Amino acid sequence: MLKLSLATVFLAVFVAVAYLYLIRPSRDDVWKWVDDIVAGMVSLLLALAAGFLVYEFQSRMDDEKRRRSGQTAVVRELVRIERLFLQSERLPVSCGHTRAKIMIQYLQPLVLEQSVKNGFLDGQTLNNIAQVAEDIHGYNLDVERFNRIYADGCMATNTSAIEFGIARVRARELVVLRDVKLLAAQLVH
Repeated sequence: MLKLSLATVFLAVFVAVAYLYLIRPSRDDVWKWVDDIVAGMVSLLLALAAGFLVYEFQSRMDDEKRRRSGQTAVVRELVRIERLFLQSERLPVSCGHTRAKIMIQYLQPLVLEQSVKNGFLDGQTLNNIAQVAEDIHGYNLDVERFNRIYADGCMATNTSAIEFGIARVRARELVVLRDVKLLAAQLVH
């Protein structure tokens, strides 16, 4: 659309200049007002063309700046999530013969979701970010389920459910950690 507009502006300028210097070469005082009108229109059209070009350039620069800023925020969030998984204290869980330490932490992937909503990154990267956010929500659900089961207390009927909950939380934690590392490596390179 912008290229069509610029082409139209340059065509109009060309026609106006051709009119002034090729088609009507006589310089009568009677026709001076027509020359002034055509010169004013040429100036207006050139100013519009320059404005379109400056606007297009500025839009591209702003989009690139937003993309880099969004990418930096996503990388920072991924590093924070990875650090949280690797350095957080684990909750000791014991029920029957089961003894384990798991991380019970709710994560909010708001930066990841916002970057997907903004859409400044390429399609594959946005899909990967959405996948990590989905994995984090899955982790939160598994933690919530485990907390509900564990809050009921350690009874003989609950032992297998608690063991299953521990396994699911650990498995989801590994999936999130793996995806976070892969996405961070993709964004850094």
